[in-house]
Amino acid sequence: MDIDVLPPVLRSLDRWGLWNIGGKHHKKPVIPTSKPEEWHPLAKVVPRLSETFGLGLCLTGLRSITVLDLDKCIDGQLKPWALDILIRAGSYAEVSPSGQGLRIILLGNGYKKDWQNLSDDVRLEVYTGSSSRYVTITGDV
Repeated sequence: MDIDVLPPVLRSLDRWGLWNIGGKHHKKPVIPTSKPEEWHPLAKVVPRLSETFGLGLCLTGLRSITVLDLDKCIDGQLKPWALDILIRAGSYAEVSPSGQGLRIILLGNGYKKDWQNLSDDVRLEVYTGSSSRYVTITGDV
């Protein structure tokens, strides 16, 4: 993974950990998401990235970043509803580990809690740091 594609504000955070890429515990964090003392600067985590471990960002208590998670929005190409959100967001975005979703990371937080809108057409989740959560980071821009 090329960490240089990550925005500097993300690279500067001391909230990084690892997650299991495959197997029984797919996408589970290797570090607990609710224990800040176990989060790390990016430079400490990057050397451990491998075919087994991917990069994860701990959002717990982080009120300066909002993550939009668009599920099942790529099927050969980006679906129109997802393209509209991507254009309006105008922020860092990457393809999710499945290759079928998109994650958009925004500065700021206008929401008081996480929420989701899941329908047959639009699958959008918003993560705000208001709950114990991490997101996988792929760098696949």
